[in-house]
Amino acid sequence: MEIRTKHGETFRFYDHISAHTMRRTAITTLLMLGVDENTVRRISGHAPGSKEFYRYVVISQQHTNEKVRAAQNKLLE
Repeated sequence: MEIRTKHGETFRFYDHISAHTMRRTAITTLLMLGVDENTVRRISGHAPGSKEFYRYVVISQQHTNEKVRAAQNKLLE
C-alpha cells in the first residue's frame, strides 16, 4: 500500500514497519484468534516458560472486556 503525505510524497507502508513489529503483531493476533499459547510460542521460537514472550503480547482492553463478558454469560446460562 502506498501512502501519500500532505506534501504529496509517497512511501510504501511496509518499508516503515520493522520485523520486530510484525512479529509482535503476529503473536498477538494468533493469541486473539484463539491459538493456544504453546503453539504460538513454538511458531515464534520462544521457549516454554520464557518471560520474554509476554513482551510481545499486547492485548487490547476491548478484547479483554469481550472475553470477560463471554465468560460471565457462560456462568449465567
